[in-house]
Amino acid sequence: MSQLLEKLAGMTNGKALILGLLLGLAYYSTVYDDGSTLTKQMAVLDTELQTAEAKKKDTEVTLQEEVRMKEAVGKLSQQYAFIATKLPSELKSSEMIRGIDSVAKMAGVSVKMKKPGSVAKKEVVEELPVDVTLEGTYSQIAQFIYYTSNLERLTRVLNFTLVAPEDRRDAPLRFEGQVVSYMLAPEPEKAAAAAEEHGP
Repeated sequence: MSQLLEKLAGMTNGKALILGLLLGLAYYSTVYDDGSTLTKQMAVLDTELQTAEAKKKDTEVTLQEEVRMKEAVGKLSQQYAFIATKLPSELKSSEMIRGIDSVAKMAGVSVKMKKPGSVAKKEVVEELPVDVTLEGTYSQIAQFIYYTSNLERLTRVLNFTLVAPEDRRDAPLRFEGQVVSYMLAPEPEKAAAAAEEHGP
């Protein structure tokens, strides 16, 4: 160690300058950092941060969609529960015909024909139509439609026509249409079990 110090002390200014330059160059090329490494690390961290922000936004959107879907399902459940109270689980054409007769009597119309149709099965409900022909004044027929639409169970008057006789002006109007009542369709599992029970 002392020999190295003696050699350094005995160096001329030119040699010392060259040695200093060589040592400085070696330090600059091997150890010195001008900040580029730090800049690269910051760029990587910035990219990771942007990715994390994008994921956070996606997660927030997904959570908002989940909340919206839960609210929609809740509203649909409430609506289904309300509709279920208005729809019977069983409905016979004889009950419908009695209901039509009762409404016709209240409205004052004369029923000429009642013909039950076949049940139309839908996903949630089943429709039971009855073809109806009746006669009465315009106000009596309007009352018949009104009373039918306000029955306790869900019932609608569909596809109707009013015909005025051409030969007599004082003759009653003729109403031809369908009175459709609805009932809840059986759950798929129960419907399949009932079909197996009754056979093909």
